[in-house]
Amino acid sequence: MSETKLYVIDRFEDGLAVLNSRESSDEIIVSRDKLPDVCKEGDYLRIQVNDGTIISATIDTEGTAQARERIKKRLERLSRGEHLKNNKRKG
Repeated sequence: MSETKLYVIDRFEDGLAVLNSRESSDEIIVSRDKLPDVCKEGDYLRIQVNDGTIISATIDTEGTAQARERIKKRLERLSRGEHLKNNKRKG
């Protein structure tokens, strides 16, 4: 029985990809050639698994775009110093 699992690419090392589950704290290491050629660190993936074997892996372009937008907004707030302003109010 196959199932689809959601992962994010953490990093590439020596032909391997380190993936972090988006649903739990699990981390898996897979051969880079099991993933789409165009994927890069930070991309969200939908991986179809059957009995522990990867059947297919596709980039979740919508999930990746949403994550990148969240990160962009967070970095903009940090660069404006908003995190410092919020801490002053609490203190």
